[in-house]
Amino acid sequence: GGHLQEVMAPVFLMLQSSDWKERSDGIAQLQSLAEAAAPGSFTEAAVMATFDALVPRLGDGNSKVSVQALNTLSAMLPSLGDDVAPVLSTLVPALAGGIGSTNDKVRLAAVDASDRLLESVSAPLLVPHMSHCVSHGVLRAKPVLLHKLVGLTEAVHPTRPQLVTKHVLPAALTTLMNESRGEVRAANLKLLTALSNCLGRDELLGHAGAVSAAAAGKVEDTLFSFSS
Repeated sequence: GGHLQEVMAPVFLMLQSSDWKERSDGIAQLQSLAEAAAPGSFTEAAVMATFDALVPRLGDGNSKVSVQALNTLSAMLPSLGDDVAPVLSTLVPALAGGIGSTNDKVRLAAVDASDRLLESVSAPLLVPHMSHCVSHGVLRAKPVLLHKLVGLTEAVHPTRPQLVTKHVLPAALTTLMNESRGEVRAANLKLLTALSNCLGRDELLGHAGAVSAAAAGKVEDTLFSFSS
C-alpha cells in the first residue's frame, strides 16, 4: 500500500494540473497502475489517496476528462469492491453530480459508473449515501437515484430493515412533500411502493404520520392512486 502510494504520487500531481491534457494523461496512468497493482495493494490509505485525486476529476470542467475519469472509475470498482467504503461520502455525491450533468456523454458515463458501483459494493454501505443524495443532491439526478434506491431497499430490507427506515424512508417522504416534477414523482412513487411492500402499508403510514399528518395523508393518497 505504501509503495503503491509512492508510485502514484507523481500521477496524483498530474491530476491537479491546469493542463487538461496532462490531467487526461494522469488518469490513463492511474488506470494502468491500478490494473497492474498486486492484490491487497490498495490499503485504506491508498484507496483514500487515490480517490482524493480521482473524485474531483469526475466533475472536471473539461468534459473529455470527466468522461475519462468516470470510465476509469468503472474499470477500478469491481476489483476494489467494499474497499471504497471510506470514500463513499465524496464518491456518491460526485457520481450524482455527473448523473445530473447537462452533457449527455458525462451523464451516460456517470450512470454506467453508478451501475458498476451498485454491482461492486454491498448494498448496506450504499443506502445512507444514495438516500442523502436523493434528499440533498442535484435535482436532475433524482429520478435515476430514486430508481436505484428501489433496488437497494429491496436488497437491504430483509436483513437490515433499520437502514431502510433510517435513511430511505426520510428521503422518499422528503421527495414526496417537496418535489413536483413529474419524472421525480413517478420515480418516487415506485420507491414508496417498494417501501410499502417491504414495511407493510400500516407501518409506512405510521412512519409518515410521525413526520406529519400531511405526510401520512399524502402517502395514503399516493398509494391509493397507484393501486387504483
